[in-house]
Amino acid sequence: MIICPGEIEQGYIQSLKNDRYHGLSISIEPRLGKADAFEKVFNLLQQEYFGDAQVTCFYVNDMDAIIKQDKLNRYQNLRKNALKASRGKLTMIESMPCIEFWFLLHFIYTTKYYPSYDSLLNVVRGNIPDYEKNKPWAKKIYAFLRDRTNTAIKHSKECMHNKQSCEGACSFTNMHELIEQLDELMSKNSSSS
Repeated sequence: MIICPGEIEQGYIQSLKNDRYHGLSISIEPRLGKADAFEKVFNLLQQEYFGDAQVTCFYVNDMDAIIKQDKLNRYQNLRKNALKASRGKLTMIESMPCIEFWFLLHFIYTTKYYPSYDSLLNVVRGNIPDYEKNKPWAKKIYAFLRDRTNTAIKHSKECMHNKQSCEGACSFTNMHELIEQLDELMSKNSSSS
């Protein structure tokens, strides 16, 4: 199961599922809305999914709204509790400031700190002309980025390495972990067929 509160995330992941993981049973849960509604997500996970040892969960979330609203400490505490309760079945997929940083990494590697979507938008549009966080782009962004996925994975890993050694704020995403784990599940699924 993949929980992704944003429309762009849902569209990108649905297209990824349809293209790369069409043989896997993946449930995409868009019903919770906005990234800053994380308390509802963590409650849902604990109530409905953590008792089921068969369900692997991914929670895809943008961090900029959480930080802007000064909810980071609350988020981190609930995140820690949810990871413990999941007994290894939950993977947090976080992007700072937002998933658009992942999109940018399909084109360039950068360590620049972007505190918000707005601060990143012009750089994204330099590589994805006329990009907007809206339904039409949600349906087509994956196709636009698809052939550059391996580049984005490489850049994402470098960003996470930078985040671990960085003092202070930095932009990052670990979307590569979602793709790598789904690739692994797909490989197991193919070999057991």
